[in-house]
Amino acid sequence: ETGCAAVMVGRGALGNPWIFRRALHYFSTGQLLPEPRPDERISMAMRHLKDAAAYKGDEAAASQMRKHLAWYMRGLRGAARARDAIMAAPRVADLQDALMEYLDHLLVFERD
Repeated sequence: ETGCAAVMVGRGALGNPWIFRRALHYFSTGQLLPEPRPDERISMAMRHLKDAAAYKGDEAAASQMRKHLAWYMRGLRGAARARDAIMAAPRVADLQDALMEYLDHLLVFERD
């Protein structure tokens, strides 16, 4: 239709691994899939953190995952405060606690 041979995703994939599935679905069907729910985003962030810790160890994972976790929360309600807690967390367990606390915060707003 447009003659386009490729699409560049780039930084849009940071904290948004669903972009590939959503793009493929759109190109195949012309229909947009919904954005992932906030709880899905936090769940994926937790999985990413767990995998990073298993691969790199606690110290390296904690250091490297802070920015990735912030990207998962981009645009979510109350994310600035949660990012502050994440940036101050020294260990993977502290990052997990911060994510769970933030998820609880999000779920309270979903119920209201």
